[in-house]
Amino acid sequence: IKATDHASAQISVGNVDENGRYTGENKTYALCGFVRAMGESDDCMNRLTQRDGYLKGVWSGSR
Repeated sequence: IKATDHASAQISVGNVDENGRYTGENKTYALCGFVRAMGESDDCMNRLTQRDGYLKGVWSGSR
């Protein structure tokens, strides 16, 4: 993502323990302006967070 891509977004998702308490660790995702302009941000976030174990059964590649 270029520094001039002012439509890009960076989102950090915090890790929590079994009690729901923040562990101090997080995973950061960056979405470029092109993906956001196409309206694909939600689908990308669902796919990436499911891949990393934050979500289950939300995204399927067989659509």
